[in-house]
Amino acid sequence: MTHEAVFKEGITRVVTSIRIDERRDRKYKI
Repeated sequence: MTHEAVFKEGITRVVTSIRIDERRDRKYKI
């Protein structure tokens, strides 16, 4: 794997985890 591929995969994981956290926050706010 190239550094670029690793970098993109890392960003995808971070973005996905942020979206999951946002969903959790919305559930708790209601």
